[in-house]
Amino acid sequence: MLAFHVRLFAVNSYFIQTLFTSTLSILFLQALVASHADGAESEIWIRAAIIGSWTVSSVATGLIGFQRYQGTLVYLVVSDAGPAKSLVPVVASASVFAIAAFPLSLAVSIAIGLPVSVNSVWAFIVAVLVFLIGTTSMCLVIAALFVLTPNAIAYESIVAIPIVLLSGVFFDPTTIGPFGWITRVFPITSAVQILKHPEFDSSFGRELLISIAVSLVWLAAGFFAGRLALRAATRTGTLEMT
Repeated sequence: MLAFHVRLFAVNSYFIQTLFTSTLSILFLQALVASHADGAESEIWIRAAIIGSWTVSSVATGLIGFQRYQGTLVYLVVSDAGPAKSLVPVVASASVFAIAAFPLSLAVSIAIGLPVSVNSVWAFIVAVLVFLIGTTSMCLVIAALFVLTPNAIAYESIVAIPIVLLSGVFFDPTTIGPFGWITRVFPITSAVQILKHPEFDSSFGRELLISIAVSLVWLAAGFFAGRLALRAATRTGTLEMT
């Protein structure tokens, strides 16, 4: 089911456009700044990929509403598999497809001559998988929170920008003292740190465990909130289900 929804996601022109514009705009902006500095950082393409990936993932705010618009939501909810098993792949398809921001950013960076080196390729792959788990867990919560409004897609930018800034893409949370731990409420914060410094060491292991632990909390919250939201939506007819 997940593969099916990812394929549907991948052929939608809006989602494809979002992937390209959100990733490449940040990449070219950083490249422009680097051209007037002493040299380009090897993290430029990684930062662009992270921002692009999370921006695409944030469309989860309106994915359930999008299913309602297509007229398929009621069939997913009343299917034999149950609403949870039917809707989780729908929401998760956003974060899975969003990972395409990494190869996109890498390919374009190589094409325009930006440095793309990483300390450990295997550590980077693990970091991407941890980032995927984190974004998926957050998508489930976000989708549940916005399921009651038919205009959820209008809130994508509100969800995307603050979270990606607080996740430490442009700074290290440990440098802002005790306030840095507040950012750890997002599972992608620790994932971002190991993406920026992919190397198997004690710091990598610590951040990996933190990200997975927080992701599990978000996953549990997502399932709980999803059940409550769908129950409320069914009673009120918000999603045209009664």
